[in-house]
Order: sequence, then C-alpha cells, then structure tokens
Amino acid sequence: MIECFRNDYKLIAKGAVKTTTKQDFPARLLTIYNAIHSVIETYTPAILAIEKTIYAKNIQIALTLGHVRGLLVLAAVQKNLAFAEYTPKEIKASITGNGNASKLQVQKMVQSLFTMKEMPTPHDIADALATAMCHFHRSRY
Repeated sequence: MIECFRNDYKLIAKGAVKTTTKQDFPARLLTIYNAIHSVIETYTPAILAIEKTIYAKNIQIALTLGHVRGLLVLAAVQKNLAFAEYTPKEIKASITGNGNASKLQVQKMVQSLFTMKEMPTPHDIADALATAMCHFHRSRY
C-alpha cells in the first residue's frame, strides 16, 4: 500500500497473505478474501492495481491465480474501488526501465525507491509495491 501526492509517494503498509496447504482450497480462498477485505477496510484505498497474469508455469497455477484475481476484483467492486491491471513487462519497465528485469532487480529498485533497510521479501511484496508504483507513474500522465 502506497500513498501518492503529486511527485511524492510513501510506503504505508506491506505484507503477504499466508495460507497453509492443511486448509482445503475454498478455506484458503476465504482466508485471502478476508485479508484483502481487512486491508481495504483498514486503509480505504482509492484504487486497486494488480498484475495481469500473462504466463504461468502450469495450468494448475494459472487456475489458482485466476481464482485469487477474481477475489481481488470482487473486493474492489464491492467497495467501489477503481481497478487497474498492468502486464509484468509494463510494471518492470516502469520501475526499472527494463521490461525484462529480473525479480531481484525489481526487489532492489523497490527497496531503493522506498528507502527500505532490507530488500522486500518474499518477492510478491516487491511485485505488489512495483505494481502500485507502476500505476502511480501511469496515472500521472
């Protein structure tokens, strides 16, 4: 979660939703939905920006990502949030200047942009912050 005003931005919150394989899939989806809903209630964002799923290593991962994306869209729509999607290449190019940047390069740039003492891990956190920054850059023009 970032806050942006003119050319200034700051990190408000970061985190990752953790589930366990001990839960069945519907229970895991509910955990994710409740966490997203809680973040929206707590921080009242104006927009939800997410990464478009372009590629997945296998069909099962793609289907799982589709379910989670559906939860994100549902949570945004329920709260009347604006919604934006960006491809991985758009996000990487916006943050690093290189649409083919590695995960490590994105992590390092996010760390630098937000003057974080440590690199954001897992890489999902860096990806989420990079997506937010991509939206910030794109919406200014």
